Amino acid sequence: MSDCRVLELSLPVVFDLIESDAGVAAAFVTELGRGLDDIYATLAASAFGSMRERIAGHLVNLAAQDETGLMYAAVTQQQLADSVGTVREVVARVLRELRREGVIGTETGRVQIRDAARLATIVGGWRDKMRAR
Repeated sequence: MSDCRVLELSLPVVFDLIESDAGVAAAFVTELGRGLDDIYATLAASAFGSMRERIAGHLVNLAAQDETGLMYAAVTQQQLADSVGTVREVVARVLRELRREGVIGTETGRVQIRDAARLATIVGGWRDKMRAR
């Protein structure tokens, strides 16, 4: 978590801004489009992604840095299983494979992310398969 400021606008004010300023309208539509893209990508990954891709995606989404600069996801195997819709044994198998490949390390209650770039490439694997068809 990091410090941030929250700006709250009333809906009528937002609509007035959109109607009166084309730049605001364009920015609003662009941001809505990004949000929809994220939703569609998440749905597609759940529908078409392998269990390995789904677990990698969840680890990427949970990634945080600890006080030493190490990347980790504070999650148990059971929590991962519940989140991606499988059983703990399947998650354990995928984590074991990722550990052998040097992508992650495991500790009690958390997963160390040793190669974040490689983990991120696993996440989008289903897209590459769909494009190849």
